[in-house]
Amino acid sequence: MSTASDFKLQIEKHEGPDDWPKWKWQILMLLSAHCLEGITDGSLKCPVMPLDAQTQQKKELTEW
Repeated sequence: MSTASDFKLQIEKHEGPDDWPKWKWQILMLLSAHCLEGITDGSLKCPVMPLDAQTQQKKELTEW
């Protein structure tokens, strides 16, 4: 069975203003598929590892 992490998508390199709409749509779909679109608009912050993090916290942040 495949998982979300097995999902592969090839996005062509952004070459200029003519391909901007297509490239932007592909990037937004990729971020959305991984629930990461909030990072681009600032509504979701990337978690920071506390200096005194316990083993479970480290594991969860590493998996994130």
